[in-house]
Amino acid sequence: MKRTRADHLAEWEALLAALTARAAEVPHLEVSRQKLEQLATQYRDLLPRHKELTASKQELSQQLGQLSDEARKVATVLKVSLKDHLGRRSERLLEFGITPFRSTSRKQGEPTAASRSTPSAQTLTPPSNVSE
Repeated sequence: MKRTRADHLAEWEALLAALTARAAEVPHLEVSRQKLEQLATQYRDLLPRHKELTASKQELSQQLGQLSDEARKVATVLKVSLKDHLGRRSERLLEFGITPFRSTSRKQGEPTAASRSTPSAQTLTPPSNVSE
């Protein structure tokens, strides 16, 4: 189980209370007890600010996400418009950071789409059901 900041603070405060109640038994720990008391006080004072900043961070992250989505949509519209205006194969698209469409070159001897043979009707018909 993950311990929260409040759990740590509660543990330190319980330790401080026990040390204060039994100070006569452990006088050699007084300097360390005072140090822990200072640190726990600083920690306690910072917790509300931490919660506030965490909430602000979540709000900002949400706003950034919304802006990012909207900006991506507008950028996509602009890119499509540029491709439509200049042509999807235009090298001028590179000026806008858009890769133009470039067909892949065929290897010699590779059949073109027109010269490829279409499958015969025999291969397209499903096998007949044979009754037993």
